[in-house]
Amino acid sequence: MDTDANSTKKGGTYYFGYKGHIGVDAGSKLIRKIAFTPAAPHDSTVLEDLVSEDERSLFGDKAYDRDSLKQMARDDGWYYGILDKGKRK
Repeated sequence: MDTDANSTKKGGTYYFGYKGHIGVDAGSKLIRKIAFTPAAPHDSTVLEDLVSEDERSLFGDKAYDRDSLKQMARDDGWYYGILDKGKRK
């Protein structure tokens, strides 16, 4: 048994194992960074591992949304294409 893997529950279904996270160059479609985590940690915990720091844009689903990252993108002049999380009110 793999003692490093763990489980997570999504939509009533349990998943056991690992998740792969991939940083891809949008223009060339080349994989630039990869990270693997056990199933349970939230996807946003690996964002820094996927960024190469020479990007001019960043895209992702709402799991990666961070106000501090959005402000940094505005300050540095690159496109922030991560979906916003829903907020109450």
